[in-house]
Amino acid sequence: MLSRRRALGLLPACAWAAAPPPNLVLFVSEGHAAADLTAEATPNLYRLAGTGLRFNLAFTPEAMGSPGKSSLLTGQYPLQHGAYEEFSFVRRDVGKTWPHWFQALGYRVTLAGEAGFGPRYAFPFEYQPLASVSRYLALRHAKPYCLIICLPTLEEFSGETLDAAKPPAYAADTPHTRRWMARYYHSLRGMDAFVAEMLAQIPPNTISVYLSAHGPALPFAQWSLYDAGIRIPMVVNWPGMVRAGQAEAMVSLVDVLPTLLEACGGAAPEGIAGRSFLSVLLGRKATHRDAIFAVHHNRGSVSGSDSPSRAIRTARFKYILNLKHWNQVGNIWWRGNDGSDSRHPVRTPPPELWREWLLRSAEDGHAQNRTGLWRKRPPEELYDLQADPYELTNLSVEDLPEKPQLRAKLVAWMKEQQDKWLPFAQ
Repeated sequence: MLSRRRALGLLPACAWAAAPPPNLVLFVSEGHAAADLTAEATPNLYRLAGTGLRFNLAFTPEAMGSPGKSSLLTGQYPLQHGAYEEFSFVRRDVGKTWPHWFQALGYRVTLAGEAGFGPRYAFPFEYQPLASVSRYLALRHAKPYCLIICLPTLEEFSGETLDAAKPPAYAADTPHTRRWMARYYHSLRGMDAFVAEMLAQIPPNTISVYLSAHGPALPFAQWSLYDAGIRIPMVVNWPGMVRAGQAEAMVSLVDVLPTLLEACGGAAPEGIAGRSFLSVLLGRKATHRDAIFAVHHNRGSVSGSDSPSRAIRTARFKYILNLKHWNQVGNIWWRGNDGSDSRHPVRTPPPELWREWLLRSAEDGHAQNRTGLWRKRPPEELYDLQADPYELTNLSVEDLPEKPQLRAKLVAWMKEQQDKWLPFAQ
């Protein structure tokens, strides 16, 4: 294993030996779209991105909270750690997780806020309430610390507003959708202000990371394999070590653990799916992965039906394999949503929104396409993301050479994962 000085290659031996190991503060949100890390939506995080490295192609392996966070903290894909449904726990034999690795490096490892994953014995953090973060950061710690801050879900920051906002192109444009978008942006601003208070207290010798576990709770975002759900915002700030800029390297949440372990002086663990992208952080490489893999198990989301799917994404193409395409994709948006789950307008949207989409579909081709595809998926989906970034035109029926190539890679990955749904792909 390379020494930290050789791995970083930035400081002479005497300077690096004298430098204390960096602290680490990781902010983990939920429901934040990568496209909405902007000066208008999240001004403080946007400023953080301006002084750090912003990853434009960062992805979660599953667009739900528990699976995404579990992948982050294990360096494994959902099918490996076992928490592939929402509100599910990792397997008993998951092995070492984030706190084990950082404690072995001599770090105090703390998690503040609601975890949203488990069981706790598999993740032996020092658990603290979110309200203790300011006091924690003000302490004079005897050793370096790793603090993970699990932010409340966006609805906790939401407030009443009568303003409207234009929805993204993958959604149907209706009055209720515009009101939902306004509440979403209001929630982002509230979350951003909350994070800013903690960012102001972080000492200089700290690696600060912000990321989201998945995209927003709209159809074709959360609870899906479309980019609006699996492409996430990610910013890494490390004063004096990471230059400000934007990275086009494709990285996955499973890669964050080995990367930060290596940055803090350890070695990337063997036997996990994650691969360190420290060389990208340090500006030595511009690329990391040539393909991203993602899974979705709709059974486990609110009112979810049994309609699993798998995806592979390259820099240009997205291929989705819907393993039980004969089943309707039921979830909170339309299956059994009688309004009882609509206390939080951002995470659990009101049933009127979906009813508007259905009414609009009778007279609008785009709304008809959106409602039809959300409920019933074809066996395969193929999108050219350069020409069609919102994934509106399925090219799977066309005779393109990319489809069999991507399918073969995806099936091979499923075999490596020992995916029990593999027979449905063959």
